[in-house]
Amino acid sequence: MNRALAIVSLFCTTLGALEYEVQFDDRQISVSRVVIAPREEIGLHRDIHAQIVYPVKGGRLTRIEDDGSLVDVDFPTGKVVLRKADPEDHLHKTVSRSDEPIELIIVQQKTASYLTDIAKKYVATINKLSHGEEQDYFAIARQLLSPDCKKIFNGACVTSSSDQFVADLLEVYKNHGSWTITPVDIIPSLETNTVVMRLMVDIQTLGKYTELLILRLDNNNLISEINIVFSPLQESGYSFEK
Repeated sequence: MNRALAIVSLFCTTLGALEYEVQFDDRQISVSRVVIAPREEIGLHRDIHAQIVYPVKGGRLTRIEDDGSLVDVDFPTGKVVLRKADPEDHLHKTVSRSDEPIELIIVQQKTASYLTDIAKKYVATINKLSHGEEQDYFAIARQLLSPDCKKIFNGACVTSSSDQFVADLLEVYKNHGSWTITPVDIIPSLETNTVVMRLMVDIQTLGKYTELLILRLDNNNLISEINIVFSPLQESGYSFEK
């Protein structure tokens, strides 16, 4: 197993010598065993779920916050420690201050916040692409989408890979100009690992549309299916923003 992918809710960078074993995992809870070597540094990451930590062999870890400040966190052997989830977009590094390996059992009760975060990143990426910002959208999409991600548009499969998805949107931008997508509702489901969204889409040359969007995620929390129902907004006096 790719350990960097396995540690979706704890660490999100390449982990080097870190020893990590998922002992139980489902949609609601995850139990993992982690061993951190003496003086080991763990790169930028975000703790997206609250954690109950049982130190089998304790020690001190230091958080290096994104503003450069240092926060020491002690894990006494045999004493349960409760750690809160980090705020959205709050990243930190972790460094072991111990001369001996630290061994922790980490229990995480999952919440739907990570699904909402992925949905927001998806919308933000699509909006950036539509305004011609110079970025490597193929690389950005690979961080959000599985390689064989399917896009289903009004019942028809129109792309079957991450790269095809980006190429299709670039072609839409070329032919129809920019657009703005505004989320109205975001409804995550932990049980099915999906997000349902209701959106307003304003396209430069085509006008306003309503969109019902379903994002299905795989076991690595990458988007594996994008299902869109797209309809023109009729001139009825109804304000979609309400």
